[in-house]
Amino acid sequence: ADASIKEPAWTFLREIGWREFSYYLLFHFPTLLNRNWRPAFDGFPWREDPDGLRAWS
Repeated sequence: ADASIKEPAWTFLREIGWREFSYYLLFHFPTLLNRNWRPAFDGFPWREDPDGLRAWS
C-alpha cells in the first residue's frame, strides 16, 4: 500500500478504537456519566470557563 495512506489510516483506526472503547465503558458502566472511573480524580479542580472552552474548541 502507498505509504502516504498508511499513517492517516492508522490514525483513523485509533480514533475508531477509542470511540468504541468509550461506548463500551458507558454501556457497561453507565455511572461514568456522573462519576469518575477513578475516585482519585474526585478532587480534581473543575473550572467553568466558557471563553477558555471556545478558545480550546
